[in-house]
Amino acid sequence: SVTEQYTFDKLPKGYSLIKPKDPITYSLKTGNVEMLFSISAKIDNGKLIVDRVVNIPKTIVSKDDYPKFYKFISTIQKPLNTVLFLKD
Repeated sequence: SVTEQYTFDKLPKGYSLIKPKDPITYSLKTGNVEMLFSISAKIDNGKLIVDRVVNIPKTIVSKDDYPKFYKFISTIQKPLNTVLFLKD
């Protein structure tokens, strides 16, 4: 499991966060293991704070669950799921 927090101190005045407004979360349960990806962002006192959680436990994915697993991995690797949009 990886939990990361990034803080950007020098956000230009007047900028607001337009995406993601709400946390982006994807999860997959395979066998008795749950995988999770989450990213959220907020502006606090002029600082942009981004939190990201990736939890992919060591497991063996069954042949039947592999298409769901592949879709999960493909989805969390899409750039639009990790890009932040700001506007002034």
